[in-house]
Amino acid sequence: MQVDNFGTVNLVEACRKVNVNRFILISSILVNGAAMGQLLNPAYIFLNVFGLTLVAKLQAENHIRKSGINYTIIRPGGLKNDPPTGNVVMEPEDTLYEGSISRDQVAEVAVESLAYPESSYKVVEIVARPEAPKRAYYDLFEISSGFARLGNLQYLDLSSNSLEGTIPRQFGSLLHLQYLDLSYNALDGTIPRHLGNLSRLQYLDLSYNGLDGTIPHQLGSLSNLQELHLQYNQGLKVDDENNHVGGTQLQSFVASSYEGNADLCGKPLDKKCPGDEEAAHEKLETVEESSPEDKKSIYLSVGLGFITGFWALWGSLFLIRTWRHKYVLFLNNIVDRITSLWR
Repeated sequence: MQVDNFGTVNLVEACRKVNVNRFILISSILVNGAAMGQLLNPAYIFLNVFGLTLVAKLQAENHIRKSGINYTIIRPGGLKNDPPTGNVVMEPEDTLYEGSISRDQVAEVAVESLAYPESSYKVVEIVARPEAPKRAYYDLFEISSGFARLGNLQYLDLSSNSLEGTIPRQFGSLLHLQYLDLSYNALDGTIPRHLGNLSRLQYLDLSYNGLDGTIPHQLGSLSNLQELHLQYNQGLKVDDENNHVGGTQLQSFVASSYEGNADLCGKPLDKKCPGDEEAAHEKLETVEESSPEDKKSIYLSVGLGFITGFWALWGSLFLIRTWRHKYVLFLNNIVDRITSLWR
């Protein structure tokens, strides 16, 4: 907290006093994980448990944005000491939630951002991927800025425009989007998993295209989604060995949302998946009621485990004075950090 928030704020204010008008900040992906619907992301949890690191970085970013200084905020994925093993992928803010990148590449992006006006007053997220094409930094900053200007867009209808190619994953950065219609085009490739970032999305229509590959499970986490149309694509599948539609919210939509995709099966479709009936029959034959003796052993194990864990922790704190003092100091430190956020 001291370095990532207050330290950065002090540096920004020092720059303003001496009229330094260019500031490059190395932050991190997932700093705005709460707004991205990534509260349960293991990386978001881990980095905030120990010192509220991402919360502090986000507060520092907000201060820079309001300072008036020409800034570029670079949010890298997990940092690696190894030499680069892939090309840089640059996305608008609040788009990436996984991936890693070499420290050498992060330093290169920071230096290159000074040379391109397209990087001014911008937040970018970067990772490295072996399969990514190598692009000039001018192109990387220009691509990310185009979608960044649409950050407040709520309604987008590009249906029946004979669009070709793949769906840009940068759509996942349009966090205010509520309506997206790309139907009746000639789009191909897969559905970007980044669409799972659009937590406010209520209507999604990708029907009558040439999309294939798996339906990203991230779409099932869109709790506000009321209408979904994926019908009549080239060959959509589900990330399941039997291509079940089931699981999460995807199963709650009507069957017509998926028709015209021959490989899909299972609820809500009438088409049964191979092995469904056999699996259900085997389950009925194998499920048996647990005996009272089995239940007693389970209750005994749970009880002994609780007692052992309870006294291992609190007994140690009660008997060992130094541990007790360190635990109290630890709790006081956490309380101080939390209360400092509200000052």
